[in-house]
Amino acid sequence: MAAEIINLIGVFASILGAGLTVYFSFGAKNAADAAKNAALETRMQVARVDILADLNMARYLLDDLSRRINGKTWELVTERSTSIRLLASPIIVQFGGDFSENVSERLAELVSQMRSLSQVADKARFTSTKDPQIHNLLSIVDDQKETVVLAISEIKQKLGENDGV
Repeated sequence: MAAEIINLIGVFASILGAGLTVYFSFGAKNAADAAKNAALETRMQVARVDILADLNMARYLLDDLSRRINGKTWELVTERSTSIRLLASPIIVQFGGDFSENVSERLAELVSQMRSLSQVADKARFTSTKDPQIHNLLSIVDDQKETVVLAISEIKQKLGENDGV
């Protein structure tokens, strides 16, 4: 009889142990999922900081591009417009979803405009045609500065939304 009671207690202890194991394993899974989500969000925040740095660099290059157009230093106009295009293209491809549809479209237009500006500068450098319309080129650059400022604003907003995370 004592052996049966001990046996019964052992069965209950085994069932209780199995139940506690399942319970705590669900808790561990939830904790692991939470840690994974936090790591992914941290990775995204770091990527957004990198995007912000690239956009600020593009803004600086656009300011310099205006000076180069005014000075008719076409070689540097080509270099600056190419640099801006190379900064913006990966942002659009990899992080276009972080921007509103309007800003995503405008960033794509920025890439196209910088390619066109580079071609105009190359044409001015290598052919005997008269200088391009400086006013029109500066207008293009000013429009693209606005695009970059809007993109910077949206990224800063995304970064601010997750300050408490």
